[in-house]
Amino acid sequence: MNSTKTLLFYDILSKDMSIMTFGNFEFTKEVFLHDFVRPPARTIATHWTPILTNSNDDIELTVIEKAGQTRISLHVKEPLQLRFTNREPRIVEYEINNLILSFNLHLKDTCMTDSRSEYLPAQIQLKPSDQKSKVEQIGNNIRVSILDQIAILESTHAILGKEEFVDGQKVIETFQKIQNLDRKSLTPTSPRGQLNLEHALNEFEQGMSTLNGLYKFKHIYNAIEFATNLNGDDSMKDYKLDAEVCKLLVNNLQQALVEQWRLFYNRTKHSDRAKTGDVDTKTYNQGLNNLPSWLPQIRSCASSILLQHLKKL
Repeated sequence: MNSTKTLLFYDILSKDMSIMTFGNFEFTKEVFLHDFVRPPARTIATHWTPILTNSNDDIELTVIEKAGQTRISLHVKEPLQLRFTNREPRIVEYEINNLILSFNLHLKDTCMTDSRSEYLPAQIQLKPSDQKSKVEQIGNNIRVSILDQIAILESTHAILGKEEFVDGQKVIETFQKIQNLDRKSLTPTSPRGQLNLEHALNEFEQGMSTLNGLYKFKHIYNAIEFATNLNGDDSMKDYKLDAEVCKLLVNNLQQALVEQWRLFYNRTKHSDRAKTGDVDTKTYNQGLNNLPSWLPQIRSCASSILLQHLKKL
């Protein structure tokens, strides 16, 4: 008589228990969602709620806790049908990261990570003004009034609730394309195009996990460089690289903007060498000021190019 053996599957990363059978298995993974541009703080937070559309219940996202980083239960009912390749815990953990990467390639305003990041409280320091005094003569008397201001330290508690919609079917399709790349099996002798695509995906992942805006920019720009020049053409740099990035996109991105990204990225590598008032210092400072507007644009650029390459796999 045939019987199905049931095992308990333990996910080391999430500490969650799920049921696994030899025919198929399911898992629940704890993930976190935070604002892409504005890093979360304990006292200033945007509580993001992800809304999955067109998913056919293959993947479920359930909000557990709303905080600076929204805590979410990611549940996959039949991983093997979604093209997870193995039931071995170490492999499942690795491929969950591919699923998270796929989410991040389709999300725009938020980042999904598999761990909670540490962050400091956001505080506002109200600085005291200079001490002032007032001298008055009242009859035969002189009155001296000392006017002093006390420094006030306040912690804000601003909470914003927002939603981001993401197409579940597109997430699954992109995940399956990433699985086709078989990232964990790549070696230094693998085709150059596959290695550079892997480098690009890895840089994009790091850009999603860090809370530092400058690091986000640098990682995502690296992803664009690798993805634009998969064949490793040594001449693909400077203005030629800028032009190629624009050629790969369909959203009419201006080459002048890509050039600004490149010049700022180059400046970040040697920011300690700049002298006050020189052109490089101005480029660096202007880039820092532009980060809030640049980050969504450069993420969209990187996602678009990476998705184009993944569709071919």
